[in-house]
Amino acid sequence: MMIDGSTIQFIAEVEGLRSIAYDDANGQFVKAGYTMIGNPTIGMGRNLAGKGITQAEAIMLCTNDIDESIADLISVIPGFDSWDRVRQHAMISVRMNLGPSRFRTFTKMIAKLKADDFVGAADELLASERAKQLIQRSHTEARMLRHG
Repeated sequence: MMIDGSTIQFIAEVEGLRSIAYDDANGQFVKAGYTMIGNPTIGMGRNLAGKGITQAEAIMLCTNDIDESIADLISVIPGFDSWDRVRQHAMISVRMNLGPSRFRTFTKMIAKLKADDFVGAADELLASERAKQLIQRSHTEARMLRHG
């Protein structure tokens, strides 16, 4: 059988499309601290607990997140696209982890980055609450910012 648009449309109609993980037993969105009744599910019925995602799907999702992060970083830090790859990778990592809203709360770090003060930006990153939670990752990112 060939999968065509009508097959996908039918599944979308019966399953629905949800871009946020939900509990398939009651339709409630899964949030931090939520107690599952059924299975965590996403998209058009993808059971994350039973099936998960493939490596190809993980790469596709990560690629989309990287693209979004780069566009956001360019809009927030105009010189971002002229930095070396190591510094870009460090900030993509930070931005992906924080998301757009929380990233913007790092105002001192962003100001240092806009001034190409990478040592100061690394210091600001390490002074954050995030650095206390993600110790090794934050130190790696700070080292990448400092040394390029």
